Amino acid sequence: MQKGFEQKELDSAICEAVRLHGHLGPFLVIGVRMGYIAKNLLNSHAKGGVILHAILRIPMVVPFSCAIDGVQVTTHCTVGNQRLSLKRWTGGVRGSFTIGGSDKLVDVHVRRRVIEHLKKRMLEGAANQELAEEILQLPEDKLFVVSSSEPLLHQLKNEETRKDFKIATNRLIDKNLTLCIVKGGKILFESRSHGVTGFLTAVQELKGNLERSCVADKIVGKAVALLCVHFKIGAVYADTVSRPAKAIFEKCSLHFEYGHLVENVLNAERTSLCPFERLVKNVLDPSDAYEKLVNHGSMRKAKPLRMGGR
Repeated sequence: MQKGFEQKELDSAICEAVRLHGHLGPFLVIGVRMGYIAKNLLNSHAKGGVILHAILRIPMVVPFSCAIDGVQVTTHCTVGNQRLSLKRWTGGVRGSFTIGGSDKLVDVHVRRRVIEHLKKRMLEGAANQELAEEILQLPEDKLFVVSSSEPLLHQLKNEETRKDFKIATNRLIDKNLTLCIVKGGKILFESRSHGVTGFLTAVQELKGNLERSCVADKIVGKAVALLCVHFKIGAVYADTVSRPAKAIFEKCSLHFEYGHLVENVLNAERTSLCPFERLVKNVLDPSDAYEKLVNHGSMRKAKPLRMGGR
């Protein structure tokens, strides 16, 4: 159960959400719980109160969109008062919450296995009320990935880099990209190609222009991490990052942020390491990694969606 809240408070919020929404369902409960987590971590119950703002990234189809009403009830952020922004996203259900006058951020992301479980149970004909009860009883750490902190961007001393980082990260998520590279406020490269191919295409096309740029990538393993170091990238956002990649960034003091941490980046069949990861498994020098990767026989160029700041 949610920490810091009595059961009766949660029950009351769910009843209010049902009155607004019209029926009980699992994604409505998810929205309620997301909002409560944000309110708790942002201390919005403090005397005098604070004004919450929310960005909800979500597939704009039922039943996922039911979470919107849950968030509105618990946070009082609505489209009407312009404190709730809705972004069409196919990556699950994710809410980002802030308070007025502060840079503190709470990010709440529904775990992928929960989404897959709900989809499977719905196909099997499970009742909405039964699934809603499952979500209500699920421990917070089993339901969500939650991060709460002052944004790490304050560590970036260069204002231009901070702006580029935000642009790249937001476009990656909002446009459902797999890669976005920004520098000086201009988009240098965008792609929806899967794997390392997109990043390899970018580094071959842009090369010297990559220094101090900001990269937002869907999945970052050791191969991409070493390329980022080699080309002196200014900051990196990864929706998913591997432990070897994380270690590279930390060792080289390259600013990075991420949504999910995994042990390794696997191949499409998820049976072993991705071929590019296998290629650099024992490589520590970024220059050596670059040579190995660009000379890899199976490397193909990805078609960019956008290049050169156009």
